[in-house]
Amino acid sequence: MYEDTESLARRRAVEIKHGRIAMMAFLGMMVQELDITFPGSMTLDGSVKFSDIGYGFDALNNIPKFGLFQIVLFSA
Repeated sequence: MYEDTESLARRRAVEIKHGRIAMMAFLGMMVQELDITFPGSMTLDGSVKFSDIGYGFDALNNIPKFGLFQIVLFSA
């Protein structure tokens, strides 16, 4: 029987990657459900605290524009 070892190695690596993404997604969900927030503020002057941002897509409106730019830049 023909064994495709190259394909098996790639599938194994993809499965590990997807498992790690799923674990991070679960951890993120648990942090939000338990209302865990970082101490401190989002801006240097302390006007926007992390606890004031909120959760979900509505929170995007509460993040300062430069902070949102930094998050997108870091993610890319």
